[in-house]
Amino acid sequence: MLKSYVARKQDFVGLSNQGATCYMNSLLQTLYMTPEFRREIYKWTYEARHGSQEYCIPLQLQLLFARLQTSNAYSIETTALTKSFGWTHAESFQQHDVQEFCRVLFEAIEKSGKESNQIKFIQDMYEGKYADYVKCLYCENESTREDKFLDLSLTINNKFENIYNDSVEKALKNYVKPENLSGANQYYCENCKQKQDALKGLKIKELPYILVLQLKRFDYDYTANRRIKINDKVSFEELMNLNFLMQKNAGEGESMDMDSQPAEALPFIDPPELKNRNFKFLDCTRKDQITLLEKKIPLPMEIMSKKLYIEAKIAKKKANWDHKVQEFLSTGEYVYELYSVMIHSGSAWGGHYYAYIKCFETGKWYNFNDSNVTEISTKELSKVFGESSSWGSSTSAYLLMYRKVNSEKNIIKVEDTEISEDTINMLASLKKKSEDEEIKRKEDLKKITIRVKYKKDIKDIQVKQYDTISILKNATIIAYGLEIDPQDARLRDVDISDRMSSVLKDEMRIDRNQISHNKKLALEVKLPNEEFEDYDPMKMVLKVIPWKDGYFIEPNIEEITENPDTLRIIRNATVRELIDAISSKYNIPTSFLKVFKKNAYNLAYSSESINTSQQGNEKLNFTNITENTLLFIEKHEDKLQKSKWQAFFEQESSKTTIKVILHENFQSTDYRVSIHPQKTLAELKNMISKKVKIPENEFIMRKNTGQTPELKDMSQSVKQSILPNNDLIISKGIPLKPNQIRLIMYIAVVNQRPLKDSEFFSTYQLFDMPADIEWEVPIFKAKLREKIMDYFPTLHVANMRLREIQNEKLSKWIDDSMRINDISSFDNKKLAIQSLQSSDLVKEKDDIIIAVRRFVPSTWELEPAVEVKVNHKATLHKIGEVLSNEFNIKLANIEAYKIATQSFNRPELSYSRFEKLENRSEKANYGPLYLGDGACLIIKDMSEKIREMTADEKFKYAPKSASSFGKYFSREKDLKIAVRNS
Repeated sequence: MLKSYVARKQDFVGLSNQGATCYMNSLLQTLYMTPEFRREIYKWTYEARHGSQEYCIPLQLQLLFARLQTSNAYSIETTALTKSFGWTHAESFQQHDVQEFCRVLFEAIEKSGKESNQIKFIQDMYEGKYADYVKCLYCENESTREDKFLDLSLTINNKFENIYNDSVEKALKNYVKPENLSGANQYYCENCKQKQDALKGLKIKELPYILVLQLKRFDYDYTANRRIKINDKVSFEELMNLNFLMQKNAGEGESMDMDSQPAEALPFIDPPELKNRNFKFLDCTRKDQITLLEKKIPLPMEIMSKKLYIEAKIAKKKANWDHKVQEFLSTGEYVYELYSVMIHSGSAWGGHYYAYIKCFETGKWYNFNDSNVTEISTKELSKVFGESSSWGSSTSAYLLMYRKVNSEKNIIKVEDTEISEDTINMLASLKKKSEDEEIKRKEDLKKITIRVKYKKDIKDIQVKQYDTISILKNATIIAYGLEIDPQDARLRDVDISDRMSSVLKDEMRIDRNQISHNKKLALEVKLPNEEFEDYDPMKMVLKVIPWKDGYFIEPNIEEITENPDTLRIIRNATVRELIDAISSKYNIPTSFLKVFKKNAYNLAYSSESINTSQQGNEKLNFTNITENTLLFIEKHEDKLQKSKWQAFFEQESSKTTIKVILHENFQSTDYRVSIHPQKTLAELKNMISKKVKIPENEFIMRKNTGQTPELKDMSQSVKQSILPNNDLIISKGIPLKPNQIRLIMYIAVVNQRPLKDSEFFSTYQLFDMPADIEWEVPIFKAKLREKIMDYFPTLHVANMRLREIQNEKLSKWIDDSMRINDISSFDNKKLAIQSLQSSDLVKEKDDIIIAVRRFVPSTWELEPAVEVKVNHKATLHKIGEVLSNEFNIKLANIEAYKIATQSFNRPELSYSRFEKLENRSEKANYGPLYLGDGACLIIKDMSEKIREMTADEKFKYAPKSASSFGKYFSREKDLKIAVRNS
């Protein structure tokens, strides 16, 4: 047997929620509980040509269903399936609409099996057909257009169209109810050759085997500028007779033949109902001898009596159900049984999905709520009809699934034997992999990360808690790439002041040293011929740098202080004792010993001389000599000459310390460099080049201010360059010369399918382009073409127009008579290239380019933008003539509205003031249109009346962040499933 039936607490396996995947879990459980769908998924066969297993959607769905059917777990994960969708972890926390997910998932499954032609069942099972029609009431000629559907979206409440549907049956009736076209809305009949009264509507041509109904509970309130959830009560039946939808003239009459009597549901016996019954013990358990003792003293419930009572009630209700089914079937074949109710609990801005699903095998209903699956009564269905006249947050049915009653096609159960051997073997392999990963996870829990410092660096070293200090030490030596004998290194604890303290013994275990996760330690290294000093908590470590003659050749204080010597001395020692200790260690007589200490709060490397004659008897802490104090020493015999360190520090004190900030395209970290202010930027760049190991002509230096202007004149001194806060940004790239500026080049194309109404064009960044400020525009264009040919050889720009980009939109048309310094004297100016016909290139005086979109009031559509060349000093009448020719609209009918491109949204056209252009003498560059380069116009034919937007259109064309709460409640991201093997 494939499945060992170990008892579990619930009849079905739940699905874990990854964060906000409740909508997905609800649909997946519905599809799993659809026997026909599950069987077809099991029939699908994976082959190598389907691509990687982990990204094959049908395979991962097959494995998920098999686990749901065979697992004894309380719930299982869906991460393998969402990985096949191409989703990241972040996308698991993005909630989506369950109906949208259903459509996208079906499309992805079909695409996955498209090549092999294996997956057709979605069309066969879920696809229906309808026809849009307009019927002339005079000649009765009918114009129709057929289309397909996977679900029907039913309106609940639409105040604009005066629709309120309080039941699914009523919503379906109104769905096919035609609209009467009369009066000003008469239909032009091609047969009659004139306008006539007509009926416009929709007919259902074919109902699918699985009927998906969406209750449109989410809308957009444009007046309040917010999304809303409609929680009005909408009842639905477990058994529906939909034959009325298939009648020839469905919807055209005043009433339809629609049996609205509810079918009695298959029974579910609630435990409270049984407990309130009084069962009598019987000597005989014959069914006809069972009697109920109503209103008598309760007797203990007898098991057999209880069982027979349930069976009797089930049999009676099933008989009633079967009778109603047969009654409906006598009127036609389109009888549907409800088996899934997907429920949304929450508001328009978010919430939680779960599903009530019927098991066809037992007739019982279950609540599938992520991991939890519990049996429920059919009485629970009426509790999710919704609440009358309510809005805001509530719990209500959103997506319903019905199955057509057909004794020949209906499947009651999918057997375990229908799961293929390949799937069984794959599940076993995945189970073994999961067990191995669990073992590894438990081992990883035993690991610990310790931060070990060596000199100025610090690294994270990972070992096991029960490893010894010796293992940790060896791992640290390897991590730092040190070629030393482990005997010449030891690990030491670090105190709160970042000072090395107690020594850790090699043989001790890490966990027994009370070393926790992210504990900081230090690695101490000695020379092979040295001995480690015993740790004495009464001693402190001082850092000592003896003078070397090479320091004057290349004075780099950062490198000099990188590897100091160490000296241990008692904390309460005197200055004289310190001098004696240094004298002894470095073999310098005290009379010739010169010692300087770095000033504690001085960023530059100035110093303070330690004077034994005045400070000899003072304790070290009184002279600010504490742990890790940096001491500079030398042998100074000629008292008449400055000491070498003193001369060095005087030289250093005149330097400027510059923080070098490395751009993200560098692998190194930020650092500081000291340089004399009179040194040139070229010398500074040379120093940086050596540090970052990149040639000087391959990186750019910028000021860390505003637009981060580039430093071009390398002959300037550091002082002249005026670096704010002494910060310098460097990034990879070709540096500019003093007479050049950097232009950022884009290509602009008309946006055929803009995401926003305000988007007339799309711009795509190409590259940055150095340009001499004295170049004329034709020279710049020629060099631009050469670079485009190198970077984008398929991009045709033989004829190009240059436009400035301001505020993310195309603006000024750049004339060929201009020079680069006429365009900009600053770096990073954005320019756009437009590839055009040669006739469009000629620019006369006062010519400008405007962008125009035509608005179609009858459909609320905006056509793609068209660029039009006009003279901005021409009259509005003249502008109207140009637009009339371009858009084939009579001049007398043209109206124009200038938009603010950043904030424009289509709904504002319902109240915007359009300007009539005919016979208008105002200049275009003055009011009311104020046309300039890049102006954006919406035009329309005034003979077409603007109709009121439907609720769907208001939601569709609403601003992307349509809420008084601003960005915190922006629209959810588009739901996408990537199909990698299609």
